[in-house]
Amino acid sequence: MIHIGAKGKSADELSSLLGLNYSLLLKTLSDSSETKKILENIGNVYKICCESSEIHNKIFFDCQLNQNYIDLLQDFFMIELEKISFQNKESSCNSINSWINKKTHGRLDGVVEESNIDSSTIFMLINTIYFKSNWKEKFDTTLTGRGAFFVNPQKNIIVPMMHKTGSHLFYLNQSKQFSVLIKPYCHSGVVGVFMLPDKESNLQKFLFDFTIKELKECIRLAREVEVDVILPKFKLKQRFSLKNILIKIGVAEIFNRNCDLSNMSDEHVYVSDVIHSANVEINEEGVVASAATVVIGNVMCFKPPKNEFIAN
Repeated sequence: MIHIGAKGKSADELSSLLGLNYSLLLKTLSDSSETKKILENIGNVYKICCESSEIHNKIFFDCQLNQNYIDLLQDFFMIELEKISFQNKESSCNSINSWINKKTHGRLDGVVEESNIDSSTIFMLINTIYFKSNWKEKFDTTLTGRGAFFVNPQKNIIVPMMHKTGSHLFYLNQSKQFSVLIKPYCHSGVVGVFMLPDKESNLQKFLFDFTIKELKECIRLAREVEVDVILPKFKLKQRFSLKNILIKIGVAEIFNRNCDLSNMSDEHVYVSDVIHSANVEINEEGVVASAATVVIGNVMCFKPPKNEFIAN
């Protein structure tokens, strides 16, 4: 959504990250009838594959947005718009967090903090995702027991471990020393993919080196075999800033106060931060997950020229 509001270097960096041709993107978005068909098809797939899967977008703003930008957001992303004053930090935080909490079925709260807002904040562009689905073959709760989960090679914690023996899609890569387990959800088309590096592997290095291409190849090569599966039952909740991560992977210009987001607004806007919050729960029944990404936008404040009369 920021991508279609960007120009120049900002647009180029986002195109590179997303793997999109910017000109082709805008051309596709301009045909609203086609984009609506695409989104309707995507929505139908989600409904078929999952018991409940929802994606919502909203922009809270206190600036003049370009009408063409608004049209693209509404046509393609089916975005909600709400004019809001960020001058009252507490009130604006409550409004935004209430919307996020509602759209994630109460699983995320306090995503936006008052410290994220200052006198130059003029918009927050938000995407939420909620996903819930049962396993096609559930774990037996009577087989769940306490076991050691290794946080690192030297440290472990005792957690509930789910157990199931049976036929599973499985792939073992002996050269790179990792295995992949694929566990389908109750409707066809969506699966959970679990990756397990060898105990001696460096997890951080493994995650850094592993590519989407390799993941697709692992899924392609997986075969049905008898597997004794032990998985931790857990809840995970985390909130963090994506700003430094995005800068490290080549998206830095949008955080520059002189960046070009003029497709979005004629005001001199830039991105001050990107906040991400996620909540994942895996148990014997299935998975419930929610996430919210908040792009915080500020306006460049120009100081009026200082008047001087110095007769020395």
